[in-house]
Amino acid sequence: AGMGRGGMGMMGGDFGGGGGGVDFNELEVVMERFMWQSYPQYLQNTLFHSDKLEMLRKKTLQDRLTKAYEFKAKGDEKIEASKPREALVQFELAYGLFKYCEKKGRKISVVDDSKAARELRREQGRSDNSSDAFTRFWLQVDELVCSCLVMISHCSLLLTIPNCEQAVAATTEALEVKPDHPPALFRRSQAHAKLEQFTEAVNDSRAAFHSASGSDERVQRHLYLHMRRLVAERRKHSVWWRVVGFVEDAVARYGVLVAMFFCALVFALCAVYYLRDGAHTNEEGGDELSRDADDGWMDNSVTDEG
Repeated sequence: AGMGRGGMGMMGGDFGGGGGGVDFNELEVVMERFMWQSYPQYLQNTLFHSDKLEMLRKKTLQDRLTKAYEFKAKGDEKIEASKPREALVQFELAYGLFKYCEKKGRKISVVDDSKAARELRREQGRSDNSSDAFTRFWLQVDELVCSCLVMISHCSLLLTIPNCEQAVAATTEALEVKPDHPPALFRRSQAHAKLEQFTEAVNDSRAAFHSASGSDERVQRHLYLHMRRLVAERRKHSVWWRVVGFVEDAVARYGVLVAMFFCALVFALCAVYYLRDGAHTNEEGGDELSRDADDGWMDNSVTDEG
């Protein structure tokens, strides 16, 4: 019984006065801090913008959307004026009208109205092609949120010290809202390239190109050239991808059979080179052993004479 009371006392709280109890309030604070630090900067900033947005969030949904468009338009103007940091704030304000951090007491939570609406539409079996007012409105919100996230990514890359991690996070969230969205894939490929993550950059650029297959020819051309530049960068930074690129170019230029012949020839030359190099190394090793043996014999001779 004594052990039982001691064990319960160790838990602290109402069970007893054990000194080694767990402080659940402190644990909750630590978990809240951990969650807060996991949020991207642009989402954290919605809490700091609350003085501007709190009253706007209480307006009707249509008024909120109208105001969000105004914020976004100001952001576009700042981008045109080459002021990415100021533009970033405007895009965060537009985004923060529908997804934001909210603090109540010591607890910080995330409110995501657009995600809640998407889940509700899914539960009710409403497709994006539905013509009802609810679906039409929230599709507009999704389009706005996605556009703001893409522009947040763009601004993050234009800063004096680019925030590439934020750019990746913003575009990844945009792709959760609208999968295969070409602008989001394009911006994320740029962010990956700045981080020298060239495989991810190439994959995103290729996905952007294919997703924009029905777009304007000029856009497709731009995405294609962007993809080719990233492929070239990946080859420049990796021997493996340089070899793969050589094979791909040979196949495209000369056909499969000729490319296979060239590859076999290159492989044979490499094998001969490494075999000769290995034999040369072995000969040098043998000479070294002979010299060591001679030196040892000389040492022994001197010792014997001594």
